[in-house]
Amino acid sequence: MFEIYRSRQNPEHYVAVQAGDTRANAIGVRNSPNLSFLASVAEEGDPRIAFDPREASIRIARDAFYAFAVKVRVREHPA
Repeated sequence: MFEIYRSRQNPEHYVAVQAGDTRANAIGVRNSPNLSFLASVAEEGDPRIAFDPREASIRIARDAFYAFAVKVRVREHPA
């Protein structure tokens, strides 16, 4: 299971850590005053918008966290 945190200063920036990870970087993400918990995401399954569990697993194994950005733009459809 991944824990997803969102930046309080930049709504496009996110960080994922492995649930239960006790390494310093993961603890730092959880305790950061600049991040707020957003959601939990299962490790299995297909990539979602801007989140790929396989890529997150690789980066978390290396760094204890996976930082990524999401930019959402509202698109209007012609009537």
